[in-house]
Amino acid sequence: MSATRGVLTFAILAIVSLTLAGSATADWSGSASFEGPVHINFDEDLRVTVTNTGGQNMVVNWVAVTIVWPGTPTYYRVFDGAATIAPGETREFVSAPERMPSEVEGTYPYTVYVLASGPDGSVVEKRFTGTVEASKYSISAFGVPEIIFVPAMLTILPILATLLIFRLERAPGWPFFRAVPRFGGHRSRRT
Repeated sequence: MSATRGVLTFAILAIVSLTLAGSATADWSGSASFEGPVHINFDEDLRVTVTNTGGQNMVVNWVAVTIVWPGTPTYYRVFDGAATIAPGETREFVSAPERMPSEVEGTYPYTVYVLASGPDGSVVEKRFTGTVEASKYSISAFGVPEIIFVPAMLTILPILATLLIFRLERAPGWPFFRAVPRFGGHRSRRT
């Protein structure tokens, strides 16, 4: 009885190991990374790069990202369809603009979900984790932040336009200068 039990146990273990080995070789092999940073309180195109590290084509069915904002992990669908990636190649998936929440700037964890089919056609979901930097959207020109650049431009541009159209001429009283048009001057009208 014990010999039969041992043979039966060996047969079950062999079947399970062959099944696991067969499913492991049929599974797709790849990696995914989420491109950051994201800007809080701003419409953002989420970009996920998927790389096929296996030896055969893989067909990506959908790609999604979950960003763990404080208290509210948010799920964003990046791609839904069918995209074939050849061995050793990389493909970038870009979502439609998604509104990011109003959170504090910082680093937040994310999870990328990739659902793809391997060489045998079996569909498997894999998850890839990491962190993404969240910052405020700002304009920087010549290294000057927008909080200084925008008010300075709103002041300087009208002054330059005025100086382009008018020239200053010395006046006898107060104010000491008066503005005279640079172009056209005084024209006499013909009747």
